[in-house]
Amino acid sequence: MSIHPYLVAITLATFSQGLLAHSTPSDFAEMSLKQLFSMTIDERASDAKTNRWRISYQFNKQTLGGYRDGTREIADTEVLWLGPGNPRTNENFPVLPTNIKQQVQIFRASYQYDNTTQLSVTVPWIRQSTDHISIVPGYNTFLITSKGLGDIKLDASQSFYTKHAGRVLVTAGISLPTGSIDEEGDTPRAAGDQQLPYTMQLGSGTWDFSTGLTYSSKNNKWNSGVNAVIRSSKNDRDYRLGNHYSASTTFRFDALGIVAPYVGMEGRYLSKITGQDDAITVPTAFPYPASITNPNLYGGTSVNILTGAEVNLGINTWRLDLGYPVYQRLNGPQPQYKWKFSLNYSLAL
Repeated sequence: MSIHPYLVAITLATFSQGLLAHSTPSDFAEMSLKQLFSMTIDERASDAKTNRWRISYQFNKQTLGGYRDGTREIADTEVLWLGPGNPRTNENFPVLPTNIKQQVQIFRASYQYDNTTQLSVTVPWIRQSTDHISIVPGYNTFLITSKGLGDIKLDASQSFYTKHAGRVLVTAGISLPTGSIDEEGDTPRAAGDQQLPYTMQLGSGTWDFSTGLTYSSKNNKWNSGVNAVIRSSKNDRDYRLGNHYSASTTFRFDALGIVAPYVGMEGRYLSKITGQDDAITVPTAFPYPASITNPNLYGGTSVNILTGAEVNLGINTWRLDLGYPVYQRLNGPQPQYKWKFSLNYSLAL
């Protein structure tokens, strides 16, 4: 089996032209291709005959802020409806999220069944906070938070080693609907706590399926891959989060001994939400009090620059990942992605 690196690179570059939009915590809790590949037990990190278990902890953080419609950045004043006497449209709202912070702690345990097969379970713990401004009296500025267990994922990976081309890793998984989709908080819709928007829910509410294909060169310096997460039917609140499709390519430098910095590109296409949670709408001619309550204002495409470094200490591995968007085309107006950060530690046992 022989895969030419330049052919794969061209394929990924083409795929990436439609690729990270405004995401829900369930989307953000999905591990990237780079992260998944680094967590497979391979010959660089351990001896699969003696180190069959790998335990890892990962901290992810990303922020969203400012608005974008398509590729155009728009000011908050264009998205915030200023009240009676000012025109109300489907693109301005009486409530405006201004800064969204998403944090995910991911605990993962993997078992190397044999030299090529790995079984894993991933448990995410999610925390999100969103700052708002609004024209509603008593809610000029307010903060909403949610936290808890996300969707637990089970997956299996199969490696195919070739004499000259390197390694191909095929992964398939299923996410269990363990994350809450019934989170409540104090919003301007009414007194007391009400159902929160999609961005504040901790899970998808559905059984979701994922599959991925990753290629690594023989010396592990260059790897690329594609991945898909497919949602099943609508959840108990009558909506389904969007499917997403991702691609990445990275190149690692080994000139610094145990420290291996890398650079690369990552992208994702995220589709709109199907259906609607009627509990977060209002019975008026304009039913959506904020952009994040409109299921059509989710999803889009972006391309992100990646950089980071891996420190390999035998059975101990540390990795730092940073991401910054260079292109975004969003179904807006919606909050745009600003940056993301990830720190990972794994131990082979």
